[in-house]
Amino acid sequence: MDSLSVTKTNCRYRSEQLDLLATYVRPWDGFMAPSMLVEGPTSSGKTYTLRQYFKQLEQDGQIRFLEIQCEHCLTRKAILHAILRGLIRLLGISSQNEAELVYKCDGLGTFVDVLKRIEHINESNHPDEERKPIVFLLDRVERLLPNENSSEFCFALSRVHEQSPMLNRYSFVYVVNRADSVGIQTLALPLVTFSSYKLDQIKDILTRQFRYTDTISIEQAQFKQFARQFIDVILDTYSSYFGTDIGLMVPVLTKLWPTFITPVASMGRIQNGVNDVLTTYQNKKALLQSEFGLADELATEDIASSDLPTKTKYILIAAYLASYNDPKYDLILFSKQREARANRKVRHSKRKSGKQSQQLSARMLSPQAFTIERLLAILHAIYDENRGEKLANDIELMSELATLSTLKAIMKLKLGDTIGGGTKWKCNVNWSVIKKFAEEVDFSIENFLME
Repeated sequence: MDSLSVTKTNCRYRSEQLDLLATYVRPWDGFMAPSMLVEGPTSSGKTYTLRQYFKQLEQDGQIRFLEIQCEHCLTRKAILHAILRGLIRLLGISSQNEAELVYKCDGLGTFVDVLKRIEHINESNHPDEERKPIVFLLDRVERLLPNENSSEFCFALSRVHEQSPMLNRYSFVYVVNRADSVGIQTLALPLVTFSSYKLDQIKDILTRQFRYTDTISIEQAQFKQFARQFIDVILDTYSSYFGTDIGLMVPVLTKLWPTFITPVASMGRIQNGVNDVLTTYQNKKALLQSEFGLADELATEDIASSDLPTKTKYILIAAYLASYNDPKYDLILFSKQREARANRKVRHSKRKSGKQSQQLSARMLSPQAFTIERLLAILHAIYDENRGEKLANDIELMSELATLSTLKAIMKLKLGDTIGGGTKWKCNVNWSVIKKFAEEVDFSIENFLME
């Protein structure tokens, strides 16, 4: 089987996108598009499909492949350095030259010169080596800091092959959620669009990820049917939380699967009314209604919270306050003015001494969406007041936010204006963990919650 056929087998429901991709990337015919744009919503299989196709081509000796996770780089310079380091190691150039070459690149202006230098070194080290195409996959390149201008960055990389004949073997593939977010004119730039998976397709893909083992002591056909019923029940139960995000589904399914399969493995068979999916679901309904399945590492009470930096704890506290306080109370809760601070203390003392309200506590409701600007404003207010020092809006702070987003501690929502609108976020860490963080940094969080 050729590389395309093998990839189609591994990437179900993506034949159309792979056929279009193979039109632009055909190393066996000597044709490689110098740049390409791939767009699609989250969990549509963009990166996975591209990775599988390019790795298969690399395994077949057609190309060389390097993937860059741009969301962890944040700046253009960091991405350029990651590209150069990966290229140097890919070509087998000695590590002694790596630091010198990377240091010479301080931006797009010197990037091409360093690439030429790397090509000269590689040609002198391997004069008889075949010059295979090199593909750079820049995943989530639109998530650079706002002042880094990702559209200009992508446009410049798309012109690298024009700078010298020795650079015409480089291809750059940009993976984004929306093509217009990068702002590149796509008339001359190849575009491959991915659509969201349908729910039945998602269930089929997830079912194939469950591996049958002889230790379960049931037939393989029964195991597949049991796994599919399990997926149907869990996805229907948490449909409002999952949507079509496979990244949210996999951790929950992984955590709940032992609860359902252990009774089957113990008995050695599936018996209706005893250990089938629906019976286990009914018996464990209290467990499923709790946060057990949805809680990740940051939302467990036995977390080694002291390992987290103080700044990270304050970010999570600010995110919690932004999710569980109405924005109209921000002036009272977080203002540095003397009158507002006095009102906050009076309000808190009345709340403690007065009768208990008949209304539900805000902490019992679902977290509300907030903008990143509001989060930063609250963060600066509580950090500056409690720590007695200013918090800088530096790369370290942005990196902490990106890391917490990756860990799903703060989650990006698909709400609001999709064309240039501000993004919405919510806190995904429960009260017990936030209260523990607040105690460790000596922050009285109860004084900043409006009941």
